[in-house]
This record gives sequence, C-alpha cells and structure tokens, in this order.
Amino acid sequence: MTSKQDWLREVKNSLGQRGMSLREYDAGDGSIQFTWEDGYALHLGTDGILTCSFKVDMEEIRMLVSGDTTEDLSEDELCRVAREELRPMVDRYRRRFMQTGFEEGVESDRDQYAIVFTKSLAGMTPHEASEELKKLSVSSGRASGS
Repeated sequence: MTSKQDWLREVKNSLGQRGMSLREYDAGDGSIQFTWEDGYALHLGTDGILTCSFKVDMEEIRMLVSGDTTEDLSEDELCRVAREELRPMVDRYRRRFMQTGFEEGVESDRDQYAIVFTKSLAGMTPHEASEELKKLSVSSGRASGS
C-alpha cells in the first residue's frame, strides 16, 4: 500500500515527466500548488483532494466599496461585493469544473473570500491523477511554476 506522501510524490514525478511546472506549497506537507493565471490557484494535498480557489482580498473589497470613508460595512455586504468581483472569472470556469465532477463551495474570513471547487482524486492511481491534472491545465490554457 502506498502512503499518501508516496502517492503525492509519484503524482509530482508523473507531472514532471509530462512537462508540467509546479511548485511545492510551504505547508510542510509536500502539497502541490499550481499557478495558472492571476486570481486563482490549484492545490493537490496528500489527502488526494484537488482544490481550485478563486480568491479576493477582503481589505481590497473594503477599500473598493467605502474608499476613504470610515463607513463600517456588514460582512454580508462585503461578501456580496466579493462574490460579484469574482463572478466573471468563476463563470468562465464553472461549467468545466462542474462537468468534470468538482463541487463548488465558499470559504470566507475577515481577510479573504474564495469560491472553491473541490474534487477527490484519492481513489486514482498517481498516473490517473496526473492525467486529470494535465487535462485541467491543457483546457485552462497553461500551467506554470515559480
């Protein structure tokens, strides 16, 4: 039985052989994080969960909405504005993610608002998982590392 770390290492090796650039996430767990375009990131952790996050900084939203005023906006209002800010980018990819088995959700705190798509790759072999990632990168345009 392959450990989760070994599985992820094999996925990384398979992606490298396919010419995909990637960078390791600094969480200390060996996760893979991809950068495709500004505004969103793709992450594969040792748990086999593939996550695509479209994020916006809540401080930027506060400044966008209230400018230099000291108006205190409700968190609900800020989240609504953040959702609208992300809508064009998310709408561009939502159908593709939903058609390939991703589930959509929201993560929000004081610092950021994110629309998140998740899919489990845990039952796949490392080769199958890397093929799934390769399909996503090809259909989105490119995958690059830093």
